[in-house]
Amino acid sequence: MTQKNGTCLIQSDPPHMSVQYGPQLLGQTPLMLDSMTPGSYELRVFGLYYKPELIEIDVDEDEPNAVFVDLTPVMGDIEIVTIPPGAKVFVDKSFKGATKGNLDGVRRSKPFLLSGFKAGRHRVHVEYGGETAQKFIGVRPGQTAEAFLTIWYPDTRFKLFSGKEVAGMVLERSDDGSVVVALSRSEHERYMKEQIEAEEKL
Repeated sequence: MTQKNGTCLIQSDPPHMSVQYGPQLLGQTPLMLDSMTPGSYELRVFGLYYKPELIEIDVDEDEPNAVFVDLTPVMGDIEIVTIPPGAKVFVDKSFKGATKGNLDGVRRSKPFLLSGFKAGRHRVHVEYGGETAQKFIGVRPGQTAEAFLTIWYPDTRFKLFSGKEVAGMVLERSDDGSVVVALSRSEHERYMKEQIEAEEKL
C-alpha cells in the first residue's frame, strides 16, 4: 500500500507503544499520522517498562515520511539466596553461577545479585547434589526482586541419646547448642543439645 504525501508513519520496537504530542495522545504504534499540518513536531513515544523517547518528525505536503523508534527496556535485578549455599543458579534456563557460603557458618548463602532483567515474570531454578528447586518471580523496572529457595539435601547424621539416629539438613544452629534439622522437604525438627550424643557430616 502506497503511503500518501503529507503523512508520517511511526513504527517502534516493540510495537504498541503510545505516541503523544504535548498533552494529546495520538495513538499507538504502528501509527499513521495523516491529518497534521505540514511542519516539524516533537513527539513522545513511551510504554510500560520502557524508557520514553523524544523524536522529531517532519510532515511534508509534497512527500511521505516514516520514523522508526527503538525503545530501551528499563531493567530490574534479581537477588537469590539458597539453602544450602553452593547451589547452581539458572534464570530462564540460562546458567548464572553459584551461590556462596557465609563465613559465620549460617546455612543460607550470601545474597547472589544478578542485574539486567527485563520487567516481567522470570523462572529461577537452582540445583545442588542432584536435587532442585524453582520459583517464578516478577521483576519490576528499577527494582530488585528477591528469591529464597531451599533444596533439601541431607548433610548431617545425628546419634541421639535415645538410641535413635536421624539424617537431615541442618537449617539452624542456636547459641544454646540446639539445632533445627530438615528431616525431609516438609518435616523440620528441633533437637536440644542434651538430646544429641554425636553427629557426623555426610
